[in-house]
Amino acid sequence: QFKTLVKPAKKKDKVNKFITTLTGITNEMLANAPSADVAFNALFDFILLNEDSEPSEFYCYGDCDKRFIERTITQMEDTRAIMFAKGLQQSLKDFSKDVKRFFETENNISLRKMYMLVAHMEDFEQKHDALEDANMLNEVITHLYEVCTKSDIEKINAMKSVPRPCPEG
Repeated sequence: QFKTLVKPAKKKDKVNKFITTLTGITNEMLANAPSADVAFNALFDFILLNEDSEPSEFYCYGDCDKRFIERTITQMEDTRAIMFAKGLQQSLKDFSKDVKRFFETENNISLRKMYMLVAHMEDFEQKHDALEDANMLNEVITHLYEVCTKSDIEKINAMKSVPRPCPEG
């Protein structure tokens, strides 16, 4: 597993209340975090050191991660880190689209609800920690087709919704 915070490139960029409430990340926590260049280089090295004979696949759930990488690249300077970040962004597979196809719905289904369905949970308070979200997505990808049926859409629709975690912009 790999996890790091990323320091905003511009001093004027601050974590807003929405993000702090959602994730628990504060400006103080980011003060000593690595730059995006350092973080993406470290992730690239981590993948190279831990990759087996199968090529890595990268998944996301929705477009927040792709948009984050796109905005971050514009503030990066290291060529190796930028090339890796661009490659990662372009290769991200949005699993939320597979979920919509599986349930034959036009509506978006939150990762939280999908996780609750495959984990057989009544409720779950998602922290929106990147590692937690990745682990939840892994569970959904691993178990969707073996434990879910198209009729489970009724269970999903009955689940309590929470505010959208990705702010616009």
